[in-house]
Amino acid sequence: MQRQKARFFPGSLKPYRPFARGRFPRLLPRLWVVFGAVCAVLVTRAPGQAIPDCINYQGFLSNEDGTPLATGNYTMTFRIYDGETGGAIIWGPLILDGQPGDGHGPTVYVVDGQFNVALGPEDVGSRLLGSTFTAGSQRWLEIQVEGSAAMARQQILTTPYAFAVGPQENLTVTGTLTAGKVSLPDGTPGSPLFAFADDGDTGLYRAGENVLGFTVGGVERARIDADGTLVTSARVCVPDGTAAAPTVTFSSDTNTGLYRVGTDSMGFATNGQKRLGIDGAGTVAVASTLALADGSAAAPSLAFTADANTGLCRVGADSLGLVTGGQQRLGIDAVGKVSVASSLVLADGSAASPIVTFASDPNTGIYRIGADQLSFAAGGRETLRVTDWGPYVEVDQANYTAEFRNNRTAYNAADPSYNANGVRIRLGSASAGNTFISFCRGDGVQIGSITGWGGLGIAITGRQSGDYAEWLPRRDPAAVLEDGDVVGVLAGGIGRDTAEAERVMVVSSCPIIIGTCPADAAERALGNVVAFVGQTPVRVRGPVTEGDYIAASGLDDGTAVAIPAGDLSPADLRLVVGRAWESSDDPGIKPIRTVVGLDVTAGLIASLGARVTALEADNAELRAAMKALQAQMRTVMEDLRR
Repeated sequence: MQRQKARFFPGSLKPYRPFARGRFPRLLPRLWVVFGAVCAVLVTRAPGQAIPDCINYQGFLSNEDGTPLATGNYTMTFRIYDGETGGAIIWGPLILDGQPGDGHGPTVYVVDGQFNVALGPEDVGSRLLGSTFTAGSQRWLEIQVEGSAAMARQQILTTPYAFAVGPQENLTVTGTLTAGKVSLPDGTPGSPLFAFADDGDTGLYRAGENVLGFTVGGVERARIDADGTLVTSARVCVPDGTAAAPTVTFSSDTNTGLYRVGTDSMGFATNGQKRLGIDGAGTVAVASTLALADGSAAAPSLAFTADANTGLCRVGADSLGLVTGGQQRLGIDAVGKVSVASSLVLADGSAASPIVTFASDPNTGIYRIGADQLSFAAGGRETLRVTDWGPYVEVDQANYTAEFRNNRTAYNAADPSYNANGVRIRLGSASAGNTFISFCRGDGVQIGSITGWGGLGIAITGRQSGDYAEWLPRRDPAAVLEDGDVVGVLAGGIGRDTAEAERVMVVSSCPIIIGTCPADAAERALGNVVAFVGQTPVRVRGPVTEGDYIAASGLDDGTAVAIPAGDLSPADLRLVVGRAWESSDDPGIKPIRTVVGLDVTAGLIASLGARVTALEADNAELRAAMKALQAQMRTVMEDLRR
């Protein structure tokens, strides 16, 4: 159908349209919702009651000949546009076809052409009708009956914009709003007088005579009383502010007040300058001098409201006093000397945080580690402990436990005690059993000691140590020698080959004294410690009987063999390492406790001497017999010649 603009007659709210040609009649609509009715709803509705989200719409449908449309149910579709023609659909469609779902409703019952419908609250897109009307907007209604072509749009005027003050939007006043005195009930925290459609227990009410209350969630959170005092039941959050413009300030002095300096810190400013600050740890910083009266022990200058004779006072020139109960307990004089009138009780502290420490090095100092135990820490680690039975050092580090250094270089022959010395250990008595130094494993088992010996000397003892040794370099630095290996010494170097050796020795397993040992670890790794005197395990191949001589096997593999004393030949003498002090039937290679470096060949030499003496005697008898035989032979020869 051709769209025609509605015409309005003076004194009537009913828009009139001439009938149009077509299957269905022209529409004669009326908008019954007027502004006065909307206002009445806003003023007289019960607290919490919402404004309806629908518009009541009435109209008249006629046929082409002007007769009313027959009574019956019809499907009608409504849309709202932002223009009279073209434009965009702002809301709709709303389809009254008897189908379920958003944007659908019952079919329209028409009686002799007249009908009445409620538009809203949602269209098929779930958009609320109330959201359609915003301040300054233009809206046009389009109607379609039973699937016929849409009728000409009608402009929606004035009254539907009451939605702008409903739950969907705020009331916007662009000019001056003038009203007389309005008398209202007080309201309560649970039902404030001024509230919100979707939040009925949040708003403003009268809490008492000349008192306004602000409620949130039905609970009063703040109030303003008659003299303008703001009272709150929770925090008041304000902006940070600055020293030049504090957040909490005064109307007549806006650059003096309180502000937030940073995280967990606030500042007090006067004349736009920070004068005092308090940080997150409670430290108070004063930008200038805090001037106090001297006070006294009985009435200190800095005290407490509940304890006026406890605090800080000025004792005298450049001296401070700390007092409790009207008595000075601690004083600090001009040179920083601290005097304590009684015990100074401290917390225990820890290695990481000693109780007595230094401002520039807080993990170095003194702390209490346990009952009757005092510890010293450096770098957050315990370095020395003093207990009720004496001091000791317990550390966990790769280097030395302690270093004693005497930097004195001058020499004084008249007073040797003045000269540079190392460590001096002095006991009440140096008798046997008094230990100067003990050596222990990690489990506390003692493995050696230096003890007094009869009051005249000391004894160095080792639990497993058995020989006195020296370090000798390997002839082949890359060679690997094991403890108990038999080695040949040649030109001061050692190796497993023994054929041309000047002397045959054994690599020590646990020496008690080591001589000529390099201090440098890299150099020390180029040699081995060789037993010179004492007892040490030797790698022996084959069975061994206690008392056998242990000699190089000649295999150049670091092993030795056992030779009974009666079987030893002069050629074996050069290869002898020592003498076995234990037996073994094991045919393989095993360590045999062997005495080395002592006169192990004395018996061998004595035995060989006896054998030589016997041989010489035998030789003398043989020579005598030979002479007698020769004499007899000469006699026989002479007889034959005759």
